[in-house]
Amino acid sequence: MGAHSGVRLGSLTWPVAVSVWASAGGRPRVLQPHRIGRPPYSPGLEAVLDHEVGLTGMGRLLDAGCWPGILTVRLAPLFAEAVGLDPDADMLAKGRRAAEERGLSNARWAKALAEDLPEVAPPA
Repeated sequence: MGAHSGVRLGSLTWPVAVSVWASAGGRPRVLQPHRIGRPPYSPGLEAVLDHEVGLTGMGRLLDAGCWPGILTVRLAPLFAEAVGLDPDADMLAKGRRAAEERGLSNARWAKALAEDLPEVAPPA
């Protein structure tokens, strides 16, 4: 499960929830700090990606470790398909709700660890 704590950066303390995920054998696999109140991504993110990569509305986005799907949902309109991958079912549910609220039909969600790619990647 998760524990709540804070990370001090200069004069600010960022609240974080820390989750440790274990494999079937109980060996810890992933340590994920999830910042609550994380600063927003740049409003120019899509323009920078388009300039650097030449987005055409085609292709497939894989957001590994997507947490609540912030980037998956935001970038989905730039791709034919966007896949949010995360081991936490609650994070995926939040992403799914956000995509539905925005009327996105090309966002998909997969419960898995990024370390298990490519085997866990959803089929195209």
